[in-house]
Amino acid sequence: MTLLPLAKSELAACITVLSLATIAVALRMVARFTKRLRLGIDDYLIIFCWLMASGLCGSGIYAGATNLHARPIKTRTLDQFIAAAKINFTNILLWYLCFGLIKISVLVFYQRLFTFRRFKILSNILIGIIVLWMLCAELLFLARRKPSLFWNYTVQISDAKKPKKIDFENWMLANACINTSLDIAVLCFPLPVIRSLHMGRAKKTLLFFVFGSGAFCVVASAVTLSYRVKAATIVTISDGSALVTWNVVWGNIEVCSSIVAACLPTLAPLFEVTQGILNSIRSRLASLSLSWSRSRSVLQDEESLRLNRIATGSKDVTSTAAASPRGRTVSEKSYDSEKPEPLSKPQNRFVMHANEFDGY
Repeated sequence: MTLLPLAKSELAACITVLSLATIAVALRMVARFTKRLRLGIDDYLIIFCWLMASGLCGSGIYAGATNLHARPIKTRTLDQFIAAAKINFTNILLWYLCFGLIKISVLVFYQRLFTFRRFKILSNILIGIIVLWMLCAELLFLARRKPSLFWNYTVQISDAKKPKKIDFENWMLANACINTSLDIAVLCFPLPVIRSLHMGRAKKTLLFFVFGSGAFCVVASAVTLSYRVKAATIVTISDGSALVTWNVVWGNIEVCSSIVAACLPTLAPLFEVTQGILNSIRSRLASLSLSWSRSRSVLQDEESLRLNRIATGSKDVTSTAAASPRGRTVSEKSYDSEKPEPLSKPQNRFVMHANEFDGY
């Protein structure tokens, strides 16, 4: 089967963001176990959200591999239409559940870090608002019609031509606006506390960067919002194939990027372990470099001593030859003389150079 360009984009996006979310959650668990800490409520919420994100991206991968979303609606068979509608129904249910639980997980993590009473009260109020929004979004979606009618092709066509009790497109648009606003609120919530901490500017900047990493979630939420706006202007059901696909893609990107952003502030223990390993490697390399430098110095000193010995022996031979009678060699003089010439002077020179070598 030849994949359509839209299907390739959906397939690549779902695989990439799910891989990043999986790595982030795994590193979060490793960081907790490194410090020998028990998993908290925020950790369990993130694990649960990751399981839902795996289902969302898994359905996106299936839809991309089969051209399910990318195929124009008019060219789909009835089975393909039902399969795509079931995936969309499940996505909408899980998206808002994931969005709400990830925000709650982040706020619970903030409460564990910042134990101020006022901070806890404000964060609990924000958690209550998120829970209310999440419940309202899910209940209104389910109250729109029976779930089995959501993927009924005849009902979908007839609904597109008559007034609706709940305007589904505007409902999606309103929820996207609320979701983006709550993302910004959660992102900015700890910044005043971090600003008031007594620490160096470099550490504060690092904390701002780590806690501000959720800005990409806001960007993904804003992009999703733009597609919600476009989806609200669809006139007929046959116009929305590409918009549905991009809604699915950016919805999954937002979920997985939110999981990654929620995990980043919890990875500090891993940076400490990594720093310790790097320091150990640097210390080992420094000791090896020092040992190599010392051995090289010893070899140079030995070479210098050897050259000094050679130079000393040459000078002795030359001076002895100059003192000998003309035409006779040193060896001939040594045979003729009854007493050998004393070797005290060369021995003294050797001892002097040996002492200089010991001084090194």
